[in-house]
Amino acid sequence: MLDSFIGSNIIKTNLKLALAENKISSSILICAEQGLGCGYFARALASEYLYPNGGKLAQNICDGTDAEVVTIQGEGASGQIKISQITAARTEIMNTSIVNDRRVVIIKQAHMLNKSSANALLKILEEPPVGVLFILCAPNASTVMVTIRSRCNIYNLTSPTADECKTYLRAFSKDTQNIEALSQVYFGKIGTCKKYLQDKKKLKLFETSLNVATSIAEKDGYTLMSLLSKHEKEKDVTVSILTNCYHILAGKITNNSLGLDATEYAYISKMVSEVQNTLFWIAQNVNLKLCVCELATKI
Repeated sequence: MLDSFIGSNIIKTNLKLALAENKISSSILICAEQGLGCGYFARALASEYLYPNGGKLAQNICDGTDAEVVTIQGEGASGQIKISQITAARTEIMNTSIVNDRRVVIIKQAHMLNKSSANALLKILEEPPVGVLFILCAPNASTVMVTIRSRCNIYNLTSPTADECKTYLRAFSKDTQNIEALSQVYFGKIGTCKKYLQDKKKLKLFETSLNVATSIAEKDGYTLMSLLSKHEKEKDVTVSILTNCYHILAGKITNNSLGLDATEYAYISKMVSEVQNTLFWIAQNVNLKLCVCELATKI
């Protein structure tokens, strides 16, 4: 099932070899930026560990509809993982697996373990139960407590190429135009692209963001104001549009797929910073219309 994950081929090969030789670590930390599919990769690894021959039960794990994998994630407004969750998971994994003698515990957002829950988990990782694989997920290793990550083998997922992303998404959606744009903007982050393609409201905001980015690139302040003024009383919507716009403009200078000359490159780079500044001031509750007007003056 690891082969169903797009990208990170070297990591997949190394993990499959470790599984085949029964030499996989009992604790693995998977690191990836949001949208790269860290959660799916964890489930794919779990399915490979529990059902190396594949089949329906393995697919259920990938789909998140199984009863074999214990999943822990943050709760409440703080999003922290509590000690009670670790204790409950420990009790559950002491029970015999439904099909075999193996169990898997996936800890999403391992960087949200608080001190108490981290210490409780550490005690388990120091003397792991036989046959139990712990898969931790986090944005990067540095966000996880040193005592926890020192017990784990760490793997950093890499983005698939834009072409790999487009190939996958074309089998998922027929929206060719937006697939092209999303793949370029989000650098192959398939999870992020899928969320947009599955949500018509988010997709419409993305299309607006493309138009806003175009107006900035073309130094068209009137169109910029016209597009954003429609949402001048909707802070969350404006933030979403400008956040997408930031990624679109950043993508133009990162990939330089447009063949920008030095002057154009400098201008787009400046506007990336200006959009970022606008988002900052909006977050500080500065008047939304004032923030948008100020951005327009920077064109």
